[in-house]
Amino acid sequence: MKPQFFVPFALLLSILPAVAQSQDLPRNKIDRILGAYASPLGCDFGMDRKNIVEMDIEGKGKNEYIALFVNDDGCSGGSGSVSSKLAVLEQHEEKPDKGSIYVRSELTMPIASAIGLPRFIDRIFVKDGQLWFSGRIHADKDGNNFPTIPVQAQVQLLESDVQLDAINKRTIYYWKSTKDFQGK
Repeated sequence: MKPQFFVPFALLLSILPAVAQSQDLPRNKIDRILGAYASPLGCDFGMDRKNIVEMDIEGKGKNEYIALFVNDDGCSGGSGSVSSKLAVLEQHEEKPDKGSIYVRSELTMPIASAIGLPRFIDRIFVKDGQLWFSGRIHADKDGNNFPTIPVQAQVQLLESDVQLDAINKRTIYYWKSTKDFQGK
């Protein structure tokens, strides 16, 4: 065997697990589950199945699925009423062999708030082990539902404890962009 052949072949073998993992995501199942979750919250649910990534978003050593979807909260209708949202889904620990996946609603928008994210996100992706998005914001003369300025930034899922009263505390979760595009 010639060394010229062996090096590219070894390189191909080293990247195959990553390619296989991205293709093995249960995209159809996630689309169905997320559609059922979003339906009572609003109208016009939609998602591109390419916008599902798998990573440890909570930093607790267990991978979750992060999906980008759009929905019109409250079915308000009109131009620009649909906005992008992030969802976290995970494999049910007690039934992993049955393919049981569920939405972590406390980590999913609109229950989890968003700080600094644009209303129109086109794509999510993992870069250097972190979650990133690319989207669009409005130029001065853009129509309400047709922003034209491309943007990109990292997004993090953060948590904070909120003291409700003298005894009760609650953990809230929110998505925060490393750049502030909110309202743009």
